Amino acid sequence: MKKALAGLIILAIIAGAVYLLTPGEKNEDYIRIHIRANSNSEADQSIKLVVRDAVVNYLTPLLAQAETTEKAKKVLKANLKELENIARNILAENGFGYGAEAVFRMEAFPARSYGSLTLDKGFYDALIIALGSAAG
Repeated sequence: MKKALAGLIILAIIAGAVYLLTPGEKNEDYIRIHIRANSNSEADQSIKLVVRDAVVNYLTPLLAQAETTEKAKKVLKANLKELENIARNILAENGFGYGAEAVFRMEAFPARSYGSLTLDKGFYDALIIALGSAAG
């Protein structure tokens, strides 16, 4: 059960979206993550993926210990500064002059499909990591 829950949470992080709702409905079973690139340029989109991978690597062992969605939320909220530091360090190491901000809040997400998993749009608790102006 514990590994299954951790797997679901990690899937949400990797996929960037997890929900099965009608429009406007809040889903409390899943947590989404969204890393917003500074812009739509190829370089900004590429570094976003590097940040995503580092965030997933950092969070995977922490979230594996979370037995419930509420515990996962607490882990994410407790690690916002560290997640910002991870993102900022990657940006600086790769010559990007902008920073990063991590927040945890309720946010609307569009519908998305990941292989055989289709997720409807709705409102979710989410970890948002904004890189630079987060316009991408």
